[in-house]
Amino acid sequence: MEKTVDQKIENEGVILSEPAQWVDSASIMKLGKLVLTPQHLVFAIEGATIPAAAVDLDTINSISNEHLHTDPNILVIHYLQYDVVKFSVMDYAKWEKAIEDQRMSPNI
Repeated sequence: MEKTVDQKIENEGVILSEPAQWVDSASIMKLGKLVLTPQHLVFAIEGATIPAAAVDLDTINSISNEHLHTDPNILVIHYLQYDVVKFSVMDYAKWEKAIEDQRMSPNI
């Protein structure tokens, strides 16, 4: 039986995790869980075997905050030069700090 995303993430170690919404390119939100590990930012939908979105922390170019309708906590990640992924989180500042802290920590 193939491992779920949650099982794979547990092997890597969880730094921060909370329910969140992934905002796709059409501004449609999909409910799931956003997880920060020492090496990745992963968005998973319950019971999935592959993540809906996964970003290697080493590929992040910038992190910014956007407002979408009435939600002021949109976490925007620019990575691999031209790719963008957006998440609605409970506390933007907490996520930004946690991601930056992990990016500054060596993972050897």
